Amino acid sequence: MTRLGQNSVARKRLYNDSWWRLATILRGSHVNVIFELPPRPSFFDVLDSSLLAILPSEAVALTGNWLPATRRAHEPTAYQETGACFDREVIDVRWQGTLTCAAPICVVTFVATDSQVYWVKSPSPASDRLPVDISLHTYADDADGRATLTAAIGGGIGPPGVPVTHQRRQAPGCVITSSPLKTTRVERLVTATGASVYVLILLREWLKTGRKRLWHVRGEIAASLPPEVRDLLLQRRTGTIA
Repeated sequence: MTRLGQNSVARKRLYNDSWWRLATILRGSHVNVIFELPPRPSFFDVLDSSLLAILPSEAVALTGNWLPATRRAHEPTAYQETGACFDREVIDVRWQGTLTCAAPICVVTFVATDSQVYWVKSPSPASDRLPVDISLHTYADDADGRATLTAAIGGGIGPPGVPVTHQRRQAPGCVITSSPLKTTRVERLVTATGASVYVLILLREWLKTGRKRLWHVRGEIAASLPPEVRDLLLQRRTGTIA
């Protein structure tokens, strides 16, 4: 192997090791990372105030672990530009856990960036234990500090993945909250550099399942909500907030 090839392999190994070290660091109780957070969307304050005015809050526990894994994948762009397909190593860092409540719950997942908020309702039926899957994906040879953050909570498909940034050979800017969670208000679940994941957890007793197993708040609750909140909690399975 040429010296250039040896240097490339060494750089890739160092970068891969850094992501494995990240998973080890994040298992600890203290992580010192500075984040460039997008502001909390003002719509969340409207959600909180309108729901907390008519519904009580219940405690929800979040438990889980980082599960690092490395896989190889094809890069279609390289195939189109060069006419030859080759493997690029993809680094996947995943956090898997569970939301647990004393009563069955459903959840609305929000992924917020500087310019957009994507949201998805968890599928029915409700459960007192909902799965949480948070993933960071990046290419091992990407020197620009780019990664993709995805979140699937409650089963099914989550909001679309969004770009975040990280510092090479350091933590990529993603930490799962250790704060206690409550129903009936929008809680930040994931803190990332350039994006955040929030959840709105609701008890099943406040909900009703309609056609195509799409849940919505009960009519007597919806009648007390402002129109923009009522639209989100009564209709559609997914959407965006500008």
